Amino acid sequence: MEQQIKILLMYVSWKGHQNLWSDLFNRGVNNMIILCGGSEETHLEDKILYLKCNDSYEGLPEKMICAIDFVLNDSRFSSYTHILKIDDHDSYCSQKTIDFLVSKCSNILKSNDYIGQNILDQAVPEYHFNRVEKGSYWYKKPYKGESVPFAIGGSTYILSRNAMSCINNTFNIKNLNFVRCNFIHEDVMIGLILFAYDIKPHWLNYGVRTFINPVNINGVYGQWKCIGIENQKYGLPIGSHVRFGRAGKWVQKLTDVDVFTGNVEYFQEDPCEKILKNIELFIPF
Repeated sequence: MEQQIKILLMYVSWKGHQNLWSDLFNRGVNNMIILCGGSEETHLEDKILYLKCNDSYEGLPEKMICAIDFVLNDSRFSSYTHILKIDDHDSYCSQKTIDFLVSKCSNILKSNDYIGQNILDQAVPEYHFNRVEKGSYWYKKPYKGESVPFAIGGSTYILSRNAMSCINNTFNIKNLNFVRCNFIHEDVMIGLILFAYDIKPHWLNYGVRTFINPVNINGVYGQWKCIGIENQKYGLPIGSHVRFGRAGKWVQKLTDVDVFTGNVEYFQEDPCEKILKNIELFIPF
């Protein structure tokens, strides 16, 4: 008998965000855990997975490696076919989203090991600048490693059990030092590992909204594809892509398609708020 899709919602958090946890639990998602690093030993306690790893921003790659290692090897998670990775503070997912994935997207989940709402072709080398602290190995050090198409972590992504096994075969709790010295962007790392297994990200808009405060971010925080022109104020042709970001450096073309890049000054108001007014005209890519 074919195994039914069962998704574990995996919130990536840290000790400094414990005040958010009660709200995450109150969203009514049946199968979920919250990841928190900085523990002396990895253990699960009341749906909080305390991990023996770095709990800071630069620890995100090893946090995901440790979490995947635990989920694959703990019998309490053996029935799950997929995980949906989501950040704790700028995204919203309800049980309705999980039910939609299971009921309407089962065939897509069964035929694709790696799914995301937002796909990039290459890493942003300095994305972690102003996010890691002084003294960090990655402080003012750009990422110079390889880059392949990957699902942006801030927009959430889904991994099948097969994808997690591939990741675990490559990196696990036994080789975290290599992870620490070679990866700062957790989503780029995931994409690279899976690419080596010929697993590429599949785009799917499954309805998880991401809300990132433009005041507190210096890099890209939204990518959208124009699908309509009715009442549209941007003058963008159908099929064009637009990338929103705060930093002035976001003026170069970063993909092979036409990219319209702007900041708050260009759009004269918060582009996240403005685009939500015309949400039917755009889809994330």
